[in-house]
Amino acid sequence: MKKLSLLICIVSFIFVRCSSSSDFGSLEVFTENEIIAQNIQLADQTGNKIPIIAWGGINRHSSINMYEDMADAGFTINYGYDLGAKPTTENIPHLFTALDRANEANMKQMVGAMWLDFLNEQDLARLKAHPALAGYFVRDEPTTYQWLDSLSRWVDRIQQIDNNHFSYINLAGCDCRGSNWAPEIIGCTDIEPSPCANFVRTYVDNISTPMLSVDRYTVNIDAATQQRRLMPGWYYTLELMSREARRTNKDLWAFALSTAHSVAGITYPIPTVNDLRLQVYSNLAYGMQALQYFTYVPSTTAGYGQAPLAADGSKTSTWYLLQEMNREFQYLAPVFLGSKVNWVAHTGEIPDGCVELDKSKLPNVFKSLEIVEGTGALVSSIKKGEDNFLVVVNHGINENIKVKAVGNGNLYRLNRQAVPVELGNSAQLLTPGDITVFFWKD
Repeated sequence: MKKLSLLICIVSFIFVRCSSSSDFGSLEVFTENEIIAQNIQLADQTGNKIPIIAWGGINRHSSINMYEDMADAGFTINYGYDLGAKPTTENIPHLFTALDRANEANMKQMVGAMWLDFLNEQDLARLKAHPALAGYFVRDEPTTYQWLDSLSRWVDRIQQIDNNHFSYINLAGCDCRGSNWAPEIIGCTDIEPSPCANFVRTYVDNISTPMLSVDRYTVNIDAATQQRRLMPGWYYTLELMSREARRTNKDLWAFALSTAHSVAGITYPIPTVNDLRLQVYSNLAYGMQALQYFTYVPSTTAGYGQAPLAADGSKTSTWYLLQEMNREFQYLAPVFLGSKVNWVAHTGEIPDGCVELDKSKLPNVFKSLEIVEGTGALVSSIKKGEDNFLVVVNHGINENIKVKAVGNGNLYRLNRQAVPVELGNSAQLLTPGDITVFFWKD
């Protein structure tokens, strides 16, 4: 048995040493033991987590067990459509029952802003003081300037009633397909700023929500090839929203798609780990401070398919995938939560609205950075206190890339658990959407 184990180890070593070459050159990828860096750690040891919102979450009738399951999957805020809809007297008890159950599961609940004008003085005070109240849903995807005028007044009124909880509005991402279904959000134009850029700037300059939230679902199926592809304008949207969030000191909130569906001739598949990693890690590299999944429960709308929960409330394979994805990326909360994005660039195929990485501007701690094969990568420079990070995300959905950095002795890499390790001598293989993070101190 020992001889067989030795043979397997030797064969495995030979297999991974013989890496394939590409048009960009060849980097060897092979397994080495991680060497934990000595006497260095991330400054943030608080254990704080990135908020995770179930958009289209469980409804007001859901049991405490369903809230506990949601928390077990890593979610921290529930937004069920029914508590965001027009209030009724009959639903007042359900409102507070839902809040109580969320609180028992150590979760929070987002509710519709209309409750503030509907409740009597006593119930309003009870709502505002409830420990499970996260904030108030105002509007999803406003796409006209007329909407912005009314939303500005609405948010101001909400803050007069309760300035201790957030007001939430979510914007539609920029449309780069040449569509005119919403002229104000057309992006990727030859002349910038695009209509979408002007619309977003007007929004952030006139509406005082603490976050800039945006959805743009990206991984879809090419009807001709049946291969996965990215929606035009997704990185354009992230580039724009990240820039505007930084300019106005708002938190960037972004989405990952967790429900398969087909709409307007576009097919969004049941997500894989690669699909989720691409969305989550790209969002984080652009500065995301809260992740939203669309949806948690299945939709009754025609064309919608598998969600994390089935119609009978049972867990689907997507639920378990989200649980693992949330556990995985939360290890990197000390890197991203409360950090500042310095710049973002891309290598290989450069998406619309993005800039190509200029290696001459890499921090001096890097002697070299090689990114080869596939369609390239997203590279983000991030700072958090005394900690500095260079984040590399495979920005392709179908091909692997290889990444190798050489440092000056003060450069480290973070492993899956965000523990600093020595760089080593080999390249890393990043599957579609996957991430590697380089780290150094001031």
